[in-house]
Amino acid sequence: MTAEKNDLGLKETKPAIILITCDQLNRNTLGCYGGKTIQTPHIDRLAEEGTVCSRCYTVSPWCLPARCAMLSGLYPHRNRAYSNFRKCALDTGRDNLFFALKDSGYHTSLFGKCHFAPVPYDRTRPDATLPYEEFREYYQSLGIDELRLQDDKQVSAWFLDDYSRELDRAGYLTPYREAVWNPEGVSVSGACLLASRRMGGRSGRRIYPQVRSEETAVCLGFLQRSPFPIRCPAGVRGQNRPVQAAGANPAGGGICRDGPDSP
Repeated sequence: MTAEKNDLGLKETKPAIILITCDQLNRNTLGCYGGKTIQTPHIDRLAEEGTVCSRCYTVSPWCLPARCAMLSGLYPHRNRAYSNFRKCALDTGRDNLFFALKDSGYHTSLFGKCHFAPVPYDRTRPDATLPYEEFREYYQSLGIDELRLQDDKQVSAWFLDDYSRELDRAGYLTPYREAVWNPEGVSVSGACLLASRRMGGRSGRRIYPQVRSEETAVCLGFLQRSPFPIRCPAGVRGQNRPVQAAGANPAGGGICRDGPDSP
């Protein structure tokens, strides 16, 4: 939090704002909503000290319209960003959350997934990860001062965002791209581990100094986790063993504990 003086010369604090989004996160996976399989102590603490909503609905089952509605405060048929696939990016001439925060003196940052514009799927190639600068420039034109882009698991194989560059330096980009295009669905565990480390570690190390030293607003766009309530696999109840949710990254497991309320 930062302090500033009001009209009376008294110091007031302006809170740091952190918005966390996650693709397809079913609320039943979180402890604060009754989830038992995966431990989520930090989110649970936020819930305990804040406000928990039990009847919150998305305006769209698709990613881009839902995100743009949150950013603009308008329904998809009003902001015209209504599809993941058609050319209907959010208009940079419209008011949005980033512009409003900047007008209030905040430094705006986004770490992870943006997806405020449809991905050009028809350009993708199995033999190359293509330039993505036009998307970076567009995202920043929405009012984002600092952008560390990881625009989705497959997008990072198709187009060269910040995460793609990290994969390339680690020697994972080519096998990751080959795995994405492989019809047999071969996984590349190293790429998934890097994704988890990048969002959970590097963004955190960048955020903490910002929150302490300046008026900052940060959006964290995490990638997909399990969209369904997670069940303990047979034979692991009560063993306190890490379990991996269906569809989740290997680094996104939790602890399975036995008990009368265990799923």
